[in-house]
Amino acid sequence: WNFFGQYLQATSADFSEAKKAFLYGLENTQYNQQWIATRNQNDMNRANVSYAAHQKRMAAIQARGNASMALSKTYSEISDISHAGYLKRSNINSAGHSKTINTIAENTVIANHGTGEHYTVPSGSNYYWVNNRGEYFGTNNINYDPRIDQQINDSEWTKFEVEN
Repeated sequence: WNFFGQYLQATSADFSEAKKAFLYGLENTQYNQQWIATRNQNDMNRANVSYAAHQKRMAAIQARGNASMALSKTYSEISDISHAGYLKRSNINSAGHSKTINTIAENTVIANHGTGEHYTVPSGSNYYWVNNRGEYFGTNNINYDPRIDQQINDSEWTKFEVEN
């Protein structure tokens, strides 16, 4: 938008005539439409060039951002792989340590894979049974089932597997 200000400066004696001429000039002013169209076209061209340059800069910034994100994702994945390897090695080391300690202490680990329960018990039996109170016993008799033994069937017994 534009603002044009015009004023009239004349002596008192000439003011009335000057005013008439001034108003006549304002009322009969004509603008060169070709010049206005050319000026508008030039302004639009400059704006389009500026907009295209802006879009190009924004695309370059976006491309750098995408490249940075891809690189950070790659580094993150590498870090995750490295960490997973560390955890795996640590778990292997820990499992080996536990087996060594259990062997020295003559213990074995029994498990119920259905419930995820694990117990460390003295070694020496091939089969282990655990009741609902956490009591256990071991046996080497493959056919023994405490669930049908009248002397101890007052509890719910579950057969656990030897983990070692």
